[in-house]
Amino acid sequence: MVLSLSGCVTPTGEQNISREYKSFKAYGELWTFSLNAVKRNYFTLDSDSFSYPVYEKFIKSESGKKINIANSIFVIQKDGTFAKYSPEYNGVNGMNVWELDGRIFLSIGRVPLIEMTDCYGFRENNTGLRSSKSIVEVFGELDLETKSFYLSKFIPFSSSIYNKMRDAGLHPKVARKKAYYYSANLNCSEPFDLEITQKESEDILVRVSEEVKNQ
Repeated sequence: MVLSLSGCVTPTGEQNISREYKSFKAYGELWTFSLNAVKRNYFTLDSDSFSYPVYEKFIKSESGKKINIANSIFVIQKDGTFAKYSPEYNGVNGMNVWELDGRIFLSIGRVPLIEMTDCYGFRENNTGLRSSKSIVEVFGELDLETKSFYLSKFIPFSSSIYNKMRDAGLHPKVARKKAYYYSANLNCSEPFDLEITQKESEDILVRVSEEVKNQ
């Protein structure tokens, strides 16, 4: 989103708000996941005032590497390439960065899949798999060399997986993180092959049930 300000609008100042979400160890060093918000205030000739916030989520390592999340997202497409995804205004909402087995991942869970890719995935109802308008939690790992996230996976039956682990006694935060172990590849086949993704996803749900019993 681009904001165009005419000569009738006068900037009156700005506020900087920083928030640190969490720190974690990955790739041999400490990283911090943070939000920086700049709230710019304006005044019009009609005596009206308004604010325009700009948000930036980023990760920074102790060695000085800094990666702006919104500028570093690439999502798998049907032709096998990764296309850059640029979030809309305030699109940083719904994006989460987390560590798993010493690696850094990005997940996006509030954006219609069709806005990111022509591939397919689902949350709970695999009969709706053909609809790329569905909102699916897509995620992928950070490539340190390119300083970019490459998203190509999703969690089928995500709520069912989470609830099974939570009901088995896992702490909600642990269950939420552990759910990412049960991922599937976004279906990018052409022509679209529903059976492959259904079988892969159902196998994952069976695996979760068996492992939860053995907790």
